Amino acid sequence: VAFDLRVTPIVQGLPIPAAVWEILTMLGGVVLVTVDVAVVVVLLARREAAMAILFAATLIAVILGVDAIKDTVARARPPDPLVTAQGGSFPSGHAFLSTVSYGLLALVAWRSSAPRAARIAALVGAALLVFLIGCSRIALGVHYPTDVVAGWLGGIAVVAVVLAITTRLDPLPRTRSAGTL
Repeated sequence: VAFDLRVTPIVQGLPIPAAVWEILTMLGGVVLVTVDVAVVVVLLARREAAMAILFAATLIAVILGVDAIKDTVARARPPDPLVTAQGGSFPSGHAFLSTVSYGLLALVAWRSSAPRAARIAALVGAALLVFLIGCSRIALGVHYPTDVVAGWLGGIAVVAVVLAITTRLDPLPRTRSAGTL
């Protein structure tokens, strides 16, 4: 794909050491599992069982869904990666799951009573982290840019569905205007 051929050398040419890309990849992989479990535990401790169940069920469904898509599409990974990766290339599981996990975490933060500046920082921080995790997969040579974009778009769609469900079940307080997130 022409897009892959144009974007890959740009990302791989950034003056960022491979070790930094590997750390970012871990934030979308092994570290993410810990973050997800911690979020569910905190939600349960705050007596928000419905959100905890929705959060956990969504993540499990995404993991199973991404694996099924990878098996169905069976796209080979790029040649000569800097790190090893298992399974198919499309879509990027790191991009998909980090978008969902950090997106849901941002949703929980947004729906909290934290000051507006903190809630905005959570949204921006989540978006930046998800972007960098996706770029790390390209920089490390384990995904094509289209794999990552597909992961981001799929993750955004899942977060949008969860947002719609949670808003319908528990609308945001009326003190926030309709024009705000």
